[in-house]
Amino acid sequence: MLMDPMKIFARSERLINRLEKAVVKLDSAIDGTSDVVVIAGNSLKALESTIDRTEQTFNRMDVTLDRVNSTIDRMDSLMDTVGETFERVNSVSVRMERIMSELEDRMKQVEKAIDLTARATSALERLPLTKRFFDQHNNGD
Repeated sequence: MLMDPMKIFARSERLINRLEKAVVKLDSAIDGTSDVVVIAGNSLKALESTIDRTEQTFNRMDVTLDRVNSTIDRMDSLMDTVGETFERVNSVSVRMERIMSELEDRMKQVEKAIDLTARATSALERLPLTKRFFDQHNNGD
């Protein structure tokens, strides 16, 4: 027994709405991923800046031995900062991998939804009653 065309159309609308919501979520996930990439880039810039300051400190150490002890103390502090920055970069990397995995899972879900919607639409279009309805609707009868 064939399903009522109106039920089929209503179900198709629900599927399409779900698919549209999934696409919105995917867009949001992409935006979030972009934000993480920007944060990681900023962390790397801070790390590069720290490394540049370290090189300047080494140059000053060569210029005067009187300041060696204070420079070494500053270097210890600076290296702690570098270590913390590396830890943050690693943390961002782990988060990025997790987000990318989630993004991939969501994209698979969207692909499945698109496939299901396409199959449902195709099935609807093949039904004789639906085909006549589409033909009449498209021809303006």
